[in-house]
Amino acid sequence: LQYFDARMVGLTATPADFINRDTFLAFDCPDGTPTYLYTYKQAVDDKVLVDYALYVAQTKFQRQGIKGADLSEETRNDLIEQGIDPDEINFKGTELERTVTNKDTLRKQWAELMGENGLIRDESGQLPGKTIIFAITQDHALRLADTFNEMFPQSHGMVQVITADTNFKGQPLDAFKKQSQPRIAITVDLLETGVDVPEVVNVVFMKPVHSRIKLTQMLGRGTRSNETCRHREWLPHGHKSEFLVIDFWDNDFNKSPEAERAQSLPVLVTIFNTRIRLLNAIGLDNQATDDFQRVVAALRGQVAEIPTDSFTVKLRMPVVARAWDDTFWQHLTAEKLTFLQQKVGPLLRYASAGDVAAATFTSKVERLKLQIASGKDTSATTRDIADDLSYLPPFVYNDPASKQAIAFCS
Repeated sequence: LQYFDARMVGLTATPADFINRDTFLAFDCPDGTPTYLYTYKQAVDDKVLVDYALYVAQTKFQRQGIKGADLSEETRNDLIEQGIDPDEINFKGTELERTVTNKDTLRKQWAELMGENGLIRDESGQLPGKTIIFAITQDHALRLADTFNEMFPQSHGMVQVITADTNFKGQPLDAFKKQSQPRIAITVDLLETGVDVPEVVNVVFMKPVHSRIKLTQMLGRGTRSNETCRHREWLPHGHKSEFLVIDFWDNDFNKSPEAERAQSLPVLVTIFNTRIRLLNAIGLDNQATDDFQRVVAALRGQVAEIPTDSFTVKLRMPVVARAWDDTFWQHLTAEKLTFLQQKVGPLLRYASAGDVAAATFTSKVERLKLQIASGKDTSATTRDIADDLSYLPPFVYNDPASKQAIAFCS
């Protein structure tokens, strides 16, 4: 305020070209130019906010025939200036609602979101990062949640419907903000504006949005920067440099979509792949040795953790089922190890990571074993493991066996 001599200061996040003309006149800006404009691009360049990557879903809907979708930009702007929101369309009970709540459609959408090129995942690579899904109606949101729980029963609690009808005393929203679970919030209206969850790294549009103002506000749910995030373990590689928009409706983001996205491997898949490489390092001619059989037992233990009741795993079982057969493991070959790495290991992304910190530590230990077996330098990995051990709580050292093991590793 030290720079302006004014009776009124108007602040808005609405794009300048969509602000009501009367607003400009009230602040003596007759040509539609605000006194000061700080754009989203400038905020990204200044690292105040983060930019987004756009992914157009394969299982997308066509906007044609949807009420309001064919409105011209000028007509939409006129409606907005009259205080009418083009997005405030009640889809309940319409043919559109029946279309988007079709069970087969919902399954395909969840399969895409939870697949290898779907949602950005957290530091472990096992769980999705914080995600907001915008649904069309309350029924659409509830059916989305029900379908997820049917497809991924091992991940019950990961998804929560948070709407005006379900947000009892703000508890579901508070849990989404402050706790690891739920990771995915499905909303119709409540989270579109004014909700601050800095760790959100996925914003999913399962509804058509016709208003540029509304679209901008909804995108804003993911723009908070890395510096504002308190829970780095919910972020990819522990850091937020961008967020992902997944669009099922050909919404107009005025941005080119990405053709492909590189995803980090989930920690359980990394462990599995390292153990496969360790078997190769030990040698297929040494299958009778204790070292080889210990790795085989660890791999079989991981295979047993793959949730065979998961919808996605069920689809792939005809191809991978032999990995659950005892005879498969009696004599391993190069072909079998390739099969395990390419076909079976990726399914561990659907397994529960349990204690993520423990799984991450296990991954480092397995990497150390591989380096030793391959005759490679272990100094960096050893330092990394020793650094992890330095954070152990004091009571761990009360156990003589643990104390001896820690001293050996340090």
